[in-house]
Amino acid sequence: MFRSAVIIATGTLVLFATGCASQRPARTTTKVVYTDRDDAYRREEARREEARRAEARREEQRREEARREEAREEAYRATHGKVVQIDRIEVTKETGPEGAIIGGVVGGVVGNQFGKGKGKAAMTVAGAVGGAVVGNEIQKSQNKPKRFWRVTVKLDNGGIKRLDQDTIGSLRVGDRVAIDKNGASRV
Repeated sequence: MFRSAVIIATGTLVLFATGCASQRPARTTTKVVYTDRDDAYRREEARREEARRAEARREEQRREEARREEAREEAYRATHGKVVQIDRIEVTKETGPEGAIIGGVVGGVVGNQFGKGKGKAAMTVAGAVGGAVVGNEIQKSQNKPKRFWRVTVKLDNGGIKRLDQDTIGSLRVGDRVAIDKNGASRV
């Protein structure tokens, strides 16, 4: 790294040489004048530095693109896989005594409206028993079992995902599937 420069100095030393010096020393100033060779060197160094920065930016962009591609691959592996099991599930809600109690009360009130004396008491009991039976049956009919398909998928990333779907269409064990908000669908 050779640098050449011409140094021009003015001040005390020059004045002493000409005999014009005073008792007070003059200010010394130094001026460096660069040659064309130095300008070319500085321009070349600036160009190299800009090239290093540009290469660093390109390398960072390549790393960022690689990270994005890896994230896309991971997202794909987390939403795609192979069906390993399909089960038909039926869930029934157990009925409580509410229907029978309400039916018994209503039946007892209605039965009490008929008969006289001991007949009235018998009609009240018969109405309560009949109302309880009818109330229980009505409650059972309101609680129909919920039926759905449970699809188990082994994901490409190694995980297991279980999906509950109303229908599976032509989906079979061993099919490759994609998982979205609507469930599993064949790829």
